Amino acid sequence: MSHEIRTPLNAVLGLMESLSLSGLNNKQNLWLSQMDQSAHLLLTIINDILDLSRIESGSFRLFNSDINVVESIRLVADQLAPQATKNNVQFQCEIDDAIPKQIYGDKNRIAQVLFNLIGNAVKFTSIGSVRVVARKVDDNIEIAVIDTGIGIAKDAQANIFNPFHQADGSITRRYGGTGLGLAISQHLIEKMNGSISLESELGTGSCFKISIPIIYPSLKSCEADIKFKNKSDCSLNILLAEDSNTNQLVAKLMLERRGHKVAITNNGKEAINVLLQGHNKFDLVLMDISMPILDGLEATKQLRQRKISIPIVALTANAMQSDQKIYHDIGMDGFLAKPICSNELDALLEKYQELKENQQSESTI
Repeated sequence: MSHEIRTPLNAVLGLMESLSLSGLNNKQNLWLSQMDQSAHLLLTIINDILDLSRIESGSFRLFNSDINVVESIRLVADQLAPQATKNNVQFQCEIDDAIPKQIYGDKNRIAQVLFNLIGNAVKFTSIGSVRVVARKVDDNIEIAVIDTGIGIAKDAQANIFNPFHQADGSITRRYGGTGLGLAISQHLIEKMNGSISLESELGTGSCFKISIPIIYPSLKSCEADIKFKNKSDCSLNILLAEDSNTNQLVAKLMLERRGHKVAITNNGKEAINVLLQGHNKFDLVLMDISMPILDGLEATKQLRQRKISIPIVALTANAMQSDQKIYHDIGMDGFLAKPICSNELDALLEKYQELKENQQSESTI
């Protein structure tokens, strides 16, 4: 299921990134930006559902960067406002000007929490209003989602953040949902060192409030500048083993745009044949796992048995932690999940660019 969902999303996200660099006008770029953010949010939700054990174990990893948090709040509000209007519910979004426009945080995770909270408020409100109020309180950003909906009984509030839990069985039948949204939201906010709280009265409405500590971009600027200055321009020769034509196109575009040379094979058997003819021509192999004729696992095993030590990185939609252990155990050197995240791809490539540069320096001594 993970593979079947992630594989088409890889094509969607990769081609959207390429499309963004194709010379669009401002309006088209705005549309594409909203598509891209929505697709990333969908990917985040899918990842959570497919790997709930990772959520419960607390092994989440946040992907922080400099973000416009006000833009993130407005994006989610703008996406959900039409649904409120359709239900004849008044929708308001109030954002305090004191909130810093730029903070250091995980944009997708913040958007995911807001999507859960505001989406629930809209879904469970048929009369009255939904208000989103964001303000700066001391060194935190506080966002309250206030509705005049069905509310939550006092005896149900204690379990409302538990996975797969709804206030009562009729909620699922009438409104749908898995009961995962609030459990995931609580975990994510706690991962950000924040807090989430609830005030509600049955039949009157609810107020979910999150508080996130503000980390300013300036705290990371020196590290980011150093990383940028030291970025390598060394070109890698990469062998890509991938059976999907669309994903071949996506990966090739992303790699060539970063200055690397790419050779493509359609399955593990073809990859082995190419490497047996001259593996020293390549610096890195990106190996899909699920391929016809010969899959990536068996291909890697055979290459290692032949003492071919070229770095092999799993490029796959099978992204569970148990899968990653298998890849490591058979001799793979790394892991890159589909859909391909640009930041993760850059970090991976920089590692092998540095390795190539060091080898070249040693050979000239």
